[in-house]
Amino acid sequence: MVVGGSSGASTSGATEGPSLERQVPLKHNTSTPFELWKGRKPSLKYFRVWECLAKVLVPEHKRKKLGPKTVDAVFLGYVETSYALRFLVIKSEIPGIEVNTIVEFRDAVFLEDVFPMKTGIPSSVSLDDSLASKFIPEHMKNMTNVGVNPNSASLTHEESDIPRRSKRARVVKDFGSDFVTYNIEDDPVAFKDAMASSEAKQWKEAVKSEMDSIVSNGTWVLVDLPSGCTTIGCKWIFKKKLKPDRSIDKFKA
Repeated sequence: MVVGGSSGASTSGATEGPSLERQVPLKHNTSTPFELWKGRKPSLKYFRVWECLAKVLVPEHKRKKLGPKTVDAVFLGYVETSYALRFLVIKSEIPGIEVNTIVEFRDAVFLEDVFPMKTGIPSSVSLDDSLASKFIPEHMKNMTNVGVNPNSASLTHEESDIPRRSKRARVVKDFGSDFVTYNIEDDPVAFKDAMASSEAKQWKEAVKSEMDSIVSNGTWVLVDLPSGCTTIGCKWIFKKKLKPDRSIDKFKA
């Protein structure tokens, strides 16, 4: 165990001794007991400085949605029966997690050069709780812990992100006394709808105009239907062309 603080948590640290001894070299041998037994070097990436300050992410079911997401705690060691870590809470704004209680959680950001048990917590040391949503990426969910170098980012304390009501006065829109709203029917989707609408006369004229244009341009060549064949149907598209003032300019078919 790497020690950086006082001996106030020596009882917890003592329980970690046997497991840590297996991962450090022996006096008479440069290999660790773990390496001699397993045939490979042990991983040290989860080792943390004992009694350093940690920002511990509290699980969602133990905190409020809009409240703080972390508590300040001192790292005490590892839980032998799980992947959790053991911490002593020194500052908490989350109901149900009291100061001077020992908790066991998986995820935390470690400030390995700050030791509250020895020097107290500097007022300049804080961590943005918005990082809590980014503590464990999807591909690292099965890992025990994520550490962050405190010198690699600017750390600020998060305030509750509670929506505030706007204080600006609402202004009722006034379009003036000459504002006119035109009651325009929806465009028909089929020929029978156009012929049954109140604008059937205009749609008939639009259909006639389109047919005259097709005939005059020689779009179709009339032939006899071959035996055993069927004709392909067609669909009329009806559309009103509007002026800039939203009044009807013409009917198109």
